[in-house]
Amino acid sequence: MLRILFEDRAVLLEKDSELYGIVADLHIGFEIDLKGRGIRLPLQTDKISSQLLNLVDKYGIRKLILLGDLKHSILGYERREAEDVRRLLEQLCQLVEEVYLIPGNHD
Repeated sequence: MLRILFEDRAVLLEKDSELYGIVADLHIGFEIDLKGRGIRLPLQTDKISSQLLNLVDKYGIRKLILLGDLKHSILGYERREAEDVRRLLEQLCQLVEEVYLIPGNHD
């Protein structure tokens, strides 16, 4: 069964009695890139992380698929971006049994 969660910007996939959450294009650190272009936005990482952690809790997701573009930088990464990605993955690994990372063009 496949269920699109429009409000949560995610997909739930139930297969062989397992519930998978699928999320794409988080682009952690995009605001750092914009700052370099003169556009200032508040950091969004805490908001993105909170939404993702709430999604896992709300639906009881045990397996999570992060489908491309977890981070924003294409060539390498910014220090803050790397720290934010690491922190998010550590939090997720405490809540779910498995995290699958599918690389995108920004990863």
